Amino acid sequence: MRLMNLVRQLYSLLSTIRKNVRKMPRHSTSATSMMAASYYGIQFGTLPERGGAEWQREVDKNGENYLFYMASRTTIYSSDLLSIDRVAANTANNAGETALMRAARFDNDWLVRKILLAGAMAEKRDNTGRTALDYSAEYGYFGSTFILLARSDANLRNSAGRTPLMTAAERGNIDAVRAYENAKTFAAGIAAKAPRLSKEDAKDALATARVFRRIDIDLRDTKGMTALMLAAAAGHRNVVEALMRLKAKTQVRDLKGRTAADLATLNGHTEISKLLK
Repeated sequence: MRLMNLVRQLYSLLSTIRKNVRKMPRHSTSATSMMAASYYGIQFGTLPERGGAEWQREVDKNGENYLFYMASRTTIYSSDLLSIDRVAANTANNAGETALMRAARFDNDWLVRKILLAGAMAEKRDNTGRTALDYSAEYGYFGSTFILLARSDANLRNSAGRTPLMTAAERGNIDAVRAYENAKTFAAGIAAKAPRLSKEDAKDALATARVFRRIDIDLRDTKGMTALMLAAAAGHRNVVEALMRLKAKTQVRDLKGRTAADLATLNGHTEISKLLK
């Protein structure tokens, strides 16, 4: 009996604490208790509360909700994200950034996937014109890039006319480029594997393969440069090799009439030039 009374008292105390915390004034950043808990990995509130639209849609003075705070975490409890509100998943902060973009910037690929499944718009752009895939490629991540390739138009270009692949190639972000390579390999081989999958899994896999097949490796930016040209000019041999495995065209010329090999030679990357020739 004493134990039962103790449990009741403890539950009552926890309920009181929760109510009092919710009444607490916001932090100087205007962060709520749920946002702070999300950032520090603390499971705060009850499951119905954490899954409720009221909590999930609350924003701080930067326009960021709890998903933004969770994006930088390396460990996330599945019970934190049993249900993600679609509006919260597509909320943009004052800079036009979404939680999906933030998760992509931190390579939180598990959260990237969960937010996408909640209905996040993968091709939404922030105030700089970048998408989540742009960020993932720019920072050179494999996991987030691969997941986003399945839900995004990889051929979308930024203000400089460059695709995420071009950005990754110029920066030498081989992990991001390998995500493209794996996507194309998946698309090429799924037809043979599909009969061994369940009907539902086969349908999803084939749909994903169709998205991957639309990726154009040879698109050119406003200067006529392809991803291969950008990698060659910058001297990123491993990226050049990966793009060649993807059958990137080597004889395409930029607006000045130069090929990838020409650009490699011009910048002193003779080994790459030989490879391309």
